[in-house]
Amino acid sequence: MKTHTLVSISLFGVLYLFSLLYPQLPNMDGLRLVLVCLCFVVAMEFGNPKSAFLTLCADYFILFTPYYAIGILLFGFVHILYLEHLLQKQFSYLYWILPFCTLLPLTVFGLLYGILFSIHIFYATKKAPTFGYLLALILFAFGDILVGVGYFTITKPAWIWLFYAPSQMLLALTAKGLPLLQWFYPLHPTKD
Repeated sequence: MKTHTLVSISLFGVLYLFSLLYPQLPNMDGLRLVLVCLCFVVAMEFGNPKSAFLTLCADYFILFTPYYAIGILLFGFVHILYLEHLLQKQFSYLYWILPFCTLLPLTVFGLLYGILFSIHIFYATKKAPTFGYLLALILFAFGDILVGVGYFTITKPAWIWLFYAPSQMLLALTAKGLPLLQWFYPLHPTKD
């Protein structure tokens, strides 16, 4: 493991704990984006860099702009990239269809995104490289469920990020089946 990756993981841990202990501090969204940037650095070595970069862009749109549909669109692309990696298939038609969904009401688009995410989780249960990858998707789903609930009610962002931030680091570490984490045993061991 490279030094910058170890530093990124360590800094992520410290900032993540800080964000949980002091969620109401001003500029907390900036700190949350830094957490995702650190996940991107780790993904450059162990994960899916394209997905991590799109996640970073999606979080920017959701945290700092009123263009939530663009954030959801980018997250949709993230799930397509992960599905392509898992299934070793190309879904290029989805990259053309998904942008038209931004014309739908946000609740409908969010529901379609949820269906795409559910498909990702379904295939991950069958083909995930490690348990850590599947755990990352479950945490990611908890965060997204809280986002969806928060659309209709008031949800504290700290609860969302309690699940979401670790999901992104786990995805960064396990998308390619990182063998260094012995406690994330492979779900589907290969026979030699």
